[in-house]
Amino acid sequence: MSPSRLRGPGEVAEDEAGPALARTYSRLREMLGVEFVPTVYRMLGVHESYLTAATESAGGLIQGDAGDAFAARARELAGQAALSFPAAAPISLGADAEKINAMFDRYNRANPRNLLFARALLPDGPVDAGGVMGPREAGATNFADPEAVLADVEAAHGGFVKPGLWRELADFPVVLLEAWSAVRPLADAPAFQDARSSLLAAASSVAADVEPPDPLALGLGAEAASSIGAILSWFTRGIAAMIIEIEYLRQITN
Repeated sequence: MSPSRLRGPGEVAEDEAGPALARTYSRLREMLGVEFVPTVYRMLGVHESYLTAATESAGGLIQGDAGDAFAARARELAGQAALSFPAAAPISLGADAEKINAMFDRYNRANPRNLLFARALLPDGPVDAGGVMGPREAGATNFADPEAVLADVEAAHGGFVKPGLWRELADFPVVLLEAWSAVRPLADAPAFQDARSSLLAAASSVAADVEPPDPLALGLGAEAASSIGAILSWFTRGIAAMIIEIEYLRQITN
């Protein structure tokens, strides 16, 4: 994994974290069962006291048997839905198959847990998918230019952040181009929208009993509270989309 892929604006990278935040990051890696801290936590790391409190309140959802059970359910829902998506030409991963399949596994081990975490912290927030992989406006994507593809990935996901999987796929330009060419049309597929709604409903049900921390009670102020709300709102929608995108890619790659 390229370290540059795990560093972006509005984040605290793992190697930039102070001692207290580094301990929270270490705990999250252990809870998630992965070797990296996903973007949602690195962005919330800007508001360190909030992330620490949120890890205490929502951490039980993402670790152990509880996290494993929801992750398996989410992958199953997404995989079943992907069988009904528009047909796409098979994508050969060639010599990079082991690395890319390991990437799919890593992201979709963490993503369902990340969805639960974000949903639990935003109990009254939007659960619709507005602005993230919604029906496309008129226009064409240049699927021959990796930079144009990454720009379109970001725009298609609401312009908030490029999802980590697509950032990492930039290390495999041919696969990136073919994968996004296959995934981009899903924004127009009713089955994709239905699958995301099912995932969000499942996460809402599991996360319903968590009491989220109040940024204002932590002394963070209105601006920080607004920033936290925006982060959680996007990731609640964006992670649900990414779970489905990855399970679809599993089905059309070899």
